[in-house]
Formats: sequence, C-alpha cells, structure tokens
Amino acid sequence: MNSFPFISVIIPNYNEIQYIENLLLSLKNQKYAKDLFEIIVADNGSTDGSHEKAKQYADKILANLVGTVARIRNIGAQHAEGDLFAFIDADCTVESDWLMNASFLYNQGYRVFGCKVDVPVDAGWIEQTWFSQRHNDDRQVPYINSANLFIGRDAFFNINGFRDDLVSGEDWDICDRLAKRGYSVRSNPAVKVIHMKNPKNIIAFMKREIWHGVGGFQSLKKGDLDKVTISTLIFLFFTIFQIIGLVFHKQIFILSSIIVVILVSLAGSYNAFRYKICNKLIVLIFLYYFYFLARSISMLYGYKKLLFK
Repeated sequence: MNSFPFISVIIPNYNEIQYIENLLLSLKNQKYAKDLFEIIVADNGSTDGSHEKAKQYADKILANLVGTVARIRNIGAQHAEGDLFAFIDADCTVESDWLMNASFLYNQGYRVFGCKVDVPVDAGWIEQTWFSQRHNDDRQVPYINSANLFIGRDAFFNINGFRDDLVSGEDWDICDRLAKRGYSVRSNPAVKVIHMKNPKNIIAFMKREIWHGVGGFQSLKKGDLDKVTISTLIFLFFTIFQIIGLVFHKQIFILSSIIVVILVSLAGSYNAFRYKICNKLIVLIFLYYFYFLARSISMLYGYKKLLFK
C-alpha cells in the first residue's frame, strides 16, 4: 500500500445536517486504508448543528469560514496534506470503493478526474431525467462537477486553486484552466457518487439553475462565451420578443415562439442522442425550456446588479 496516494477528502458544509452524517459514515466505511486518507470539513458558518455533527467523524474541522463555496474549498485544500484532493459536497454519499478506485486512477496517471453525480433509487422524474445526461464510460470531458472532483495536489496549486470570486461555475473554470495547462480532464464511472439533494419539482429545478447561472454571467463578463451562455442569450433575446409580440404584434410572437421551441428541441434532442436516453426525449425538451428560462433570469439579475451596484 506504500505506493498508494494519501488522499484528502474536502467537504464544504453549510447547514447540511440532513445529509452530512450519511456522507461521513460512507467515508468511514471505505475499503481504503484508514491511514491513507483524511476527512476535512470546511464549514461556512452553519447554524443547524451540522458543524458539531461533523466533529464526530472528521479529522479536521475548519469552522466559521466566510466566502463563496470556491473559497471554502480553497481553504480546505490549504489545510490538506494529501497527494490527491477529493472534493465532494456534503449532500452526497459514496460507495465503499470510491477512494480505492480513485487511487487506481491516480496511479495510472490521472490528475483531474471524477464523474457526474448519480441519483438515489427513489429519485423523482426530474432527477431521473436530468441527471441521466451522463456518460458511463471512461472519456475526456470539458469539466467535472465539483461535487465529485479529484485533483492532484501539484496540479491544484499550479493554477492557484479555484477562483474564489465565482459564486458558481468554479468547477467549469478550474477544469478549463487545468486543460489549458495540459492536464487531461477525465470522467470515469468507477468514482461515481450519489447526490441526495436534487430538485423535486420545477420551482426547485429553476432555483438551482438560477444559482448556477450566476457563474455563467460572471464568465460572460470576462468574455468567455460557452455553448450554454450563447444558447441562453438566444433564448433570452427571443423570449423578450415573445413578450413584445404578445403585446404589440401577433406575427412577432409566433415567429419568436417557433425559434424558442426549436432551440429547446435542439438542446433536448442533442443530449438525448448524445447520452442515449431517447426514451426521455419529450421530458428532456420540457426541462430544457425551464433550464434556459432559469439561466435567462440569472443573466438578467446579473445585469441588474452590474448596472445598479
């Protein structure tokens, strides 16, 4: 076991009393040698008792931290001793071979890797549809979600960690910067995790995407136009024309509505075929409408803050 890496599991926490104990218990039940990993909980000022609960299991507790989740993760990394950092959210759980499989990948030369989160067995229709958009094989990808992201220590500090000014989207940003430094970003289902706190209805789904969209707006401000940002701008533009047309001109409303339908249909169809979930095509198209609507709201909110700050 001497050739196996020492792994630092870094968990940002804010009022996750409902979930964090299950995660910590799943980490304590790892098949990986107990002296080859540490559990670090970086707490962002929790008031629900989750900080106290974490003390029963974690090796290090960093309390009363302030800032974005990116900053909280960075502070956790600064206190970590591992060769490999495992970033995971407090509302997840892992299989008993999660760290063992991660160590195998690390020894094969992987330095930036992980896997999109999976859903629990009792997941609702939104969870089952939205989170089925994932590959189930080993491949290079643009980014890994920071709810389940492994980064080698040297790679992490070579780029100074996460951008702690980003409210969201810090995972996309760090993977993008690592890729530009020559690191291969890999997705591998051997290190999948289960995400427990997923949206159960459309309102919760939109709230989640509005929050994620704030990071997209910050990327837009610095000139990074990815596919999601471009698609959101198109959706927002023609949704505004829908409203104008509804009030002033029927033909403008019809034309803009057709374009919006085409956009969400293309997004849903592309991902249905890409991830081989064609049986969920109609529901996926339906969800993409609310996805782009939520992202548009976050963009408008971002512009409002920019104009009136």
